[in-house]
Amino acid sequence: MMSLGADQTGFLAKNWNQATPTTFRSSPWIDRLNELLREELAATEIYRTLTGPGSNSLMSFASGFTDEHFQAARQLAMLVIAQRGVPADRPATVMAGFNKAMLQICALMPGDINHRFSCTRLAALEKYFCTTYAAMAANAPAADVVIFDQLGTRAADRSLLLRQPLSRSNL
Repeated sequence: MMSLGADQTGFLAKNWNQATPTTFRSSPWIDRLNELLREELAATEIYRTLTGPGSNSLMSFASGFTDEHFQAARQLAMLVIAQRGVPADRPATVMAGFNKAMLQICALMPGDINHRFSCTRLAALEKYFCTTYAAMAANAPAADVVIFDQLGTRAADRSLLLRQPLSRSNL
């Protein structure tokens, strides 16, 4: 029986790469991806609150937007993981003028005023995502540009849909 020595197999510790693997947790790119991920999670919560059970039926046309933002958050989380980072798991605290107190105040407003305010703020939120994704696409690795372009296009479409009811209504 032939036996190879430990030096010949390459399994001795002295032959291992001395560099330790890293997760790049403090990388500026991963930090920006995580910031955007937190914003998408916040947008998911905003839409869930505005279109969920017990909410004003005027916002029901935007119920699919919750799922779109959730899917965008998933894609961003996968990008963070692909960059060997740790994805954020909590939403941003306040976005586009929406916080818990503002949503409670909106619920007290008459339907037309609430609808107008909500659509205007949500359209601004979607415009923010559109411009943010365009900026991310400009700085993204080549393989990720397509993802940011798709997410930006979806945000632009949502922004247009949110502005459409305002222009057609007699509010």
